[in-house]
Amino acid sequence: MSNNCNTKNPLQRDGTSQEQRILRTLLPGYVSVDERSMDGLKSFVTRYAEEIIYFNLNNSEDGNWKDFFDKKPDESSQYNSPHFALFIAFLKIFKHAQDEMNKITKKHLAFYYRDVLHLTEKPAVPGQVYLIFELAKHISSTLLEKNTQFKAGKDGLGNNVDYETKQETSLNKATVAEIKAVFTNNHNIFSGLSPNPKNDYRLYHSTVANSEDGEGAELINDDKSWRTFGGIKFPNLKSGGTEALVADRQLSEIGIAIASPNLFLAEGERIVTIYLNLPKTTNLDHIFDEMVYDAFRLKFSGEEKWIEPVWEKTFAAGIGDIDPIIEKRILDFVNSAKTPEDIAGTEPQEGPVFDNPLSGSGDQLRDYDIGLTVAARIISERNKRGPAGFTSIDQLYKVRYVGFDKINDLVFSFGNPVHFTKVDKINKRIIVKRTITRDQEAVVAYNEEALLDPFNTKWPVVKILLNTESKLNPFIYRYLKDFKVESVDLVVDVREVKNLVIQNDQSVLGPGKPFQPFGNRPVVISNFYIGSWEVFQKSLSKLDVNIKWFGLPDDTGGFQEYYRNYYYPSGTAHRTNTSFRAKTCLLDKKSWTVIIPENNNLFTAKNEKLEPDKTLSFVGTDPVDEPPATILGNVKRGAGLETFTEYNQKSQKGFLKITLEGTDFGNKDYQLSYTKAVLDALKPPAATAGGTPDYSNKLPKEPYTPQIENVSIDYISAVKIKTINVGKENYTERVEQVFAVHPMGVGEIKTTSTENYLLPQYNNEGELYIGIKDLNPPQNLSVLFQVFEGTSNPDLKPPVIRWSYLADDKWEDFSDQNILSDSTKGLITTGVILFDIPSKASNENSILTNGYYWLRAVAGKESDGIPQLIDIKCQAVKAVFKDKNNDPGYLAKPLPEKTITKMVVADSSIKKIEQPFTSFGGHIQEQSDEFYTRVSERLRHKNRSVAIWDYERIVLQNFPSVYKVKCLNHTRFEGTATSISEAAPGHVSLVVVSNIRNKNAVDPLKPRTGLVMLDDIKTFIGKIRPPYINVHVYNPLFEEVKVKFNVRFHLGYDKGIYSVKLNEALIKFLSPWAYATGSDIVFGGKIHKSVILNFVEE
Repeated sequence: MSNNCNTKNPLQRDGTSQEQRILRTLLPGYVSVDERSMDGLKSFVTRYAEEIIYFNLNNSEDGNWKDFFDKKPDESSQYNSPHFALFIAFLKIFKHAQDEMNKITKKHLAFYYRDVLHLTEKPAVPGQVYLIFELAKHISSTLLEKNTQFKAGKDGLGNNVDYETKQETSLNKATVAEIKAVFTNNHNIFSGLSPNPKNDYRLYHSTVANSEDGEGAELINDDKSWRTFGGIKFPNLKSGGTEALVADRQLSEIGIAIASPNLFLAEGERIVTIYLNLPKTTNLDHIFDEMVYDAFRLKFSGEEKWIEPVWEKTFAAGIGDIDPIIEKRILDFVNSAKTPEDIAGTEPQEGPVFDNPLSGSGDQLRDYDIGLTVAARIISERNKRGPAGFTSIDQLYKVRYVGFDKINDLVFSFGNPVHFTKVDKINKRIIVKRTITRDQEAVVAYNEEALLDPFNTKWPVVKILLNTESKLNPFIYRYLKDFKVESVDLVVDVREVKNLVIQNDQSVLGPGKPFQPFGNRPVVISNFYIGSWEVFQKSLSKLDVNIKWFGLPDDTGGFQEYYRNYYYPSGTAHRTNTSFRAKTCLLDKKSWTVIIPENNNLFTAKNEKLEPDKTLSFVGTDPVDEPPATILGNVKRGAGLETFTEYNQKSQKGFLKITLEGTDFGNKDYQLSYTKAVLDALKPPAATAGGTPDYSNKLPKEPYTPQIENVSIDYISAVKIKTINVGKENYTERVEQVFAVHPMGVGEIKTTSTENYLLPQYNNEGELYIGIKDLNPPQNLSVLFQVFEGTSNPDLKPPVIRWSYLADDKWEDFSDQNILSDSTKGLITTGVILFDIPSKASNENSILTNGYYWLRAVAGKESDGIPQLIDIKCQAVKAVFKDKNNDPGYLAKPLPEKTITKMVVADSSIKKIEQPFTSFGGHIQEQSDEFYTRVSERLRHKNRSVAIWDYERIVLQNFPSVYKVKCLNHTRFEGTATSISEAAPGHVSLVVVSNIRNKNAVDPLKPRTGLVMLDDIKTFIGKIRPPYINVHVYNPLFEEVKVKFNVRFHLGYDKGIYSVKLNEALIKFLSPWAYATGSDIVFGGKIHKSVILNFVEE
């Protein structure tokens, strides 16, 4: 049933204020027994004398006595007739008797109220104040005794004013160092706004919560209040607008990070594949590839900055610079197409090009991605460019109707083999693959000074972050948040590692020019060493040594033809292309471990002609007919291997040795072969067809000395990282580290746990973090929270606040015994919370600033139901006014801030005392008029709320800080314009306006009442209401008025200064109660435009 009703309450009235309670007709002095003044008595005597006959000396009637009294006192000469002076004196004496007689009404009330009913005036209530202490330099902690007194100046009578503590409090050096917040947009808090931001479930953080923008900007509002939990607003939100909404807080980057020596990736094309393995019981039915396609952004630790794969940059900046690998694939595709049908789709999403779900405005399920018409244009333009076709994406982009959207589709279609994120539902894992191109920087060991995140590791780091700018699925955190991770497989596939240590048996070789790997006279067992600190410290599942030979014989028959004229003793095999073989070994713990390549020939040939390119390939499985000890995978990794520049006897690891086997290159055979060929030439030669002998074919060629133009390595290395159930000993000796990336820090995941989540857990809508420095647990800590009351969302019930502390990057809840007191009533009113900080609390953390002890306040939901804060201070103590026969009217005004700075009895352990805010809660003893008003009201309503009059007077009487209250009969009002029904039998609504005079942290233009006070009023009325009545107590709705007009100032007036003054004057004119004492606040009302313009003109 709707709470709204169009039926209006016929009783239209204003409420009742404190001033309106006092009815003058009920005061004792309103009617007197004898109300005549001196002039009235004189007039009476004059008229009375006129009725009395005057007898003269002859005892005969001679008029009346009027002339004796029909006079005025001569004040100028101070001379009066004796009889008139006696008359005046009589009247003054009579005044005493008259005054005593006029007291009969007051005495009657006093007799009835005091003697019969035994009622008395309410006593004065002492004012209270919060004080902040700073200890002396040499004092770490001290005890502030009960009844410690502080100087607060003097009262109106010149007497000293003192405040004193009511309980003992321990003080220490702890102070607030930082205040941070995280807000999760996990429900639609913007309902009703247009355009309406959807529930994106993203996280927003405030690194400096007590600032204007959450990043440290100065607060611009006069009250200096800030959003307690960093809730978001949209400054550019316009009704009916279509512009993108930008929140005024930073989107948080969260995710998982891996630190591993396998991530040392200095050069080449580096393909990194990460398998996030989930429990086998994980339900992935609701997760699709399209949902996670751009869900993650990867960042690798570089020397000076984070390295993002080109694919990530493309997402962030539109088309951007396309990965060269992807560009080549696209160009090969369009250049090899023979007909338009080879490019165009024949059915939606069935062609070779798929629609990119991140771009375009079409229907991804039903649209054709590249149609025949566009495909025909592509082929036509390509053919115009000759045999080379398209040589760049820019050329393809300029083809008519291709455009940005089609290019994005091509990048999406041909980039998947290089960059993708997929869901493997069968194996229960999420696969993330990215490529770092050859021209990007090296991935190096993490440097916190340059990269800022507090990763405590010596290895390179990859951060797998939720993509906060995802266009496809910004609420992906909601779907992935509850996933647990059991292990991570990290696979690196690197192509063309060229930064190698090259060495033979004689010396270290320079790779910049062709070199002789086996020396200048190679023999069988000559060695060639290839060293790489990056490659050979890893466990390898695949290894390719790419050799480009230099100066190979160009004989069509290869080495067999080249060495044809060499002398081979009987039984000796001739040299062929396959005669030269490599014995390969990996250095492991100073020992050489033989590994067998798939083909150990040093040279390759095509139709017996030698090819310059040769690859020695090794895999991690058993080669056929080889013992298991020879497989690549048996060589364990050497994480932490020290860098090196050469191979020597001290080398532990890091080198591959290629030993020449099979046969040598004929250096020792050449002389004999050449001599024999010459001697054979001395014999009578056979004539050629022309009759001339030919000896050239019989002489042996100089032996080929192998040279290498360049050498590079391709390799694949994989490592499995367990994230749960790791033994304590294995955890201590762990190599890989897994981190949770939080909005403002990182924390290493304890893999000894039985379960760990894939992503950091933020299940609360709002979290407030308070960083404390100079704390020494276990210690008590008193914290003052100055609340800006009335700033909470009236639609929401204040959430329960839960407190916890940080211990080794883990939040531990405070037990009930550890929160000794809480006068804030859950952060809804100004007060002090006294914590007992346990010894378990730690200041060595990384998810928030290290070196501080952190407290956390959590609002699970509806965090907007908590008011804004103005300040948070440690070492807070409440002091109360101590009455030492002081001026009875002293408490009529609060004690101004910064008044108290000293103790009555000085204490050397306390360096400084600060009173940050004015006093509160005090008022003088009830005055007689207030006493009579209260009692007369009590006799009427009898402490039962039945009529409107009863509700309003009872609230005003029992809550003096309330300035005005309006009772709405049979009305259900719940704080907003959309939640009111004026025809709701059984419901009574009270709208309360607080007194804003001399109050801390109030908005004078919107005098709202704090949640605690509203709840107290509701509770109080609830005890005396009729049993069938539901009471609602809320603040009024304030309607902001915007006045817009043009104004021209007289010549000589500073437009800048007087524009400000005019604006201030208008505010005072429209809201006089905020500035002028005695101005009433009226519910409802209206103002005409002409009145405002007249005010401006005047």
